[in-house]
Amino acid sequence: GAAALRRREAKEALSGKPTSGQGEVLDMIEECVARIADITTALTDHARPADGEGMTLCDLRQGVESTLRLLGERLRSANVDVVRDYRTTRQIIGRPRQLNQVFLNLLDNALRASPSGGHIHVTLAEVGGDRVALRVRDEGGGISLEDQDRIFDAFYTTRPTGEGTGLGLYLSRQIVDAHGGTIRLRSEPGKGAEFLVELPIQPAVTLPLTRAVAEARS
Repeated sequence: GAAALRRREAKEALSGKPTSGQGEVLDMIEECVARIADITTALTDHARPADGEGMTLCDLRQGVESTLRLLGERLRSANVDVVRDYRTTRQIIGRPRQLNQVFLNLLDNALRASPSGGHIHVTLAEVGGDRVALRVRDEGGGISLEDQDRIFDAFYTTRPTGEGTGLGLYLSRQIVDAHGGTIRLRSEPGKGAEFLVELPIQPAVTLPLTRAVAEARS
């Protein structure tokens, strides 16, 4: 759209064969346009869903990749790499935008916990033929046993005052529960943290979004 038009106008303004410096400018413009397109797509994928969002086929790999695009600039700035291990392309029945919010919460937490030069490990695998598991593991300082007991509680946060609402993991658990799945934490202080989400491929019942999630989202 507008970004592509600006680039075309820039090319026309340069007219003729661009110099080395002008070529670098055009390359920078093209890279910026590509990043803007990625962010726009990711934001659309993560747009707040209407209360009536229905159940449909969900591509979990696509949802994770969309989330990583959204976090791309922060990952680069923090010098944190993502190690992907996608072992399944199996889709599930669910609410894609709600699940994208879970992915965003987990990956954002992993990024915040990661040291410069660290890695975030993301694994997707089929479990038992009827579930898909997502693992998100960071290489940070881990979570204390005391915090682990309350990590999914509403308004509980380990971040400094003003930097967290304490609702991210709480809402993630509500969304996963509403899909008939489970979410668990594994962590040892000093050895990072891993969140494991398991979701049924076909939920036994189409569950509504819980009141707690709807109220927190409003």
